[in-house]
Amino acid sequence: MNESRFWFIVAIHILSLRVPLAAQESSRSDISVGIWTGVAWQNPTVFGEVTQRELFMAAIQLGRPVADLGPSTISWTLDLIPAMFIAAPEPPPSSPPCVGSCFFGAVSIPGLSGGRRIHGIGLAPIGIEWTWPVVGPMTFNLLSGAGVMRFAENTPHEAASRFNFMGQFGFGVGVATGGWGQGWGGYRFTHISNGSTADFNPGLDASVWFVGWRWGA
Repeated sequence: MNESRFWFIVAIHILSLRVPLAAQESSRSDISVGIWTGVAWQNPTVFGEVTQRELFMAAIQLGRPVADLGPSTISWTLDLIPAMFIAAPEPPPSSPPCVGSCFFGAVSIPGLSGGRRIHGIGLAPIGIEWTWPVVGPMTFNLLSGAGVMRFAENTPHEAASRFNFMGQFGFGVGVATGGWGQGWGGYRFTHISNGSTADFNPGLDASVWFVGWRWGA
């Protein structure tokens, strides 16, 4: 599969954003706090092989500016992911009963269709965001990040693993609202796989569209 190319792209993206950090460290020390949710209905299969999976995720994000590059700013980000649900087709009758996700399978998640919903939690502590002002209160940013996920069942395939790595890169647009914070939304190409730590590693790609709100950004 093409998974090695994906992690190479994520690594190059993060390193390319870190290169300018030596140029001028940010004089800002304020920490931003945000929340965001994302939904994916499509599996591009650029690096992964699994299809027919939908995804919902909710995260809490911390960010801190680390470099000022003229009008643009580079920030380090950390995402705590208390909820990721992957909607998979119902298993055939001969499959073993679910372990740990039966309760969450009954939860109605906005935007996801029927089928099993496998719950996972995770942490993405390696994140970089490069932000430019556009016009007025609007900003544009490039983002990338990586972390780990733990699911209630083997994911994204029943023969894979409960433990997975997660990488993502994409873009976003923010609109500041004065003292009320910043509305934020965009796109994240997300890849989930066990990194060949299990015998079977098919990988899952998801086109995640997200919206959120940040304070202190």
